[in-house]
Amino acid sequence: MSELEERDGYRAAAPADEQAMAQARRTHVRMMLIQQFHLDSAFIGVPKLAGILGLSPSTVWGYIRERKFFIPYRLFNKSPVVCIDDLVDWYCASDAVIKGAVALEQSAAAASRSDIEAERDSEVDDAVAQALASIGIDPKSKRGSLRPG
Repeated sequence: MSELEERDGYRAAAPADEQAMAQARRTHVRMMLIQQFHLDSAFIGVPKLAGILGLSPSTVWGYIRERKFFIPYRLFNKSPVVCIDDLVDWYCASDAVIKGAVALEQSAAAASRSDIEAERDSEVDDAVAQALASIGIDPKSKRGSLRPG
């Protein structure tokens, strides 16, 4: 029995009751999503879906554009939407799927942060080199530490 099932008050079921337990869990998750995120339609657009998943809308759009989005979606008037049943299925899936999506998002965020930091460092290095050159110091020469005199 998973930690989530224990927390939500589910008990271990006999094999005959597994389908009933799975359906009860799906119903519970569906109602939780509807209440918590004020869902009023069977289909969820990208902005609301991004809020549910804890991602930015641009990240969701990017995954959809690259055809790497992890929940099935449909196009209505050229706008992607996810059926609430597909979201519930994904939510009820194994933790490995959820951990994989989180890891993918974290690795993408870390890569973009390091790219931004590298670009910023390069800009700072260029500015320092120009400032040193403007006062007649070769920016490539080694400089000693300042000593009190």
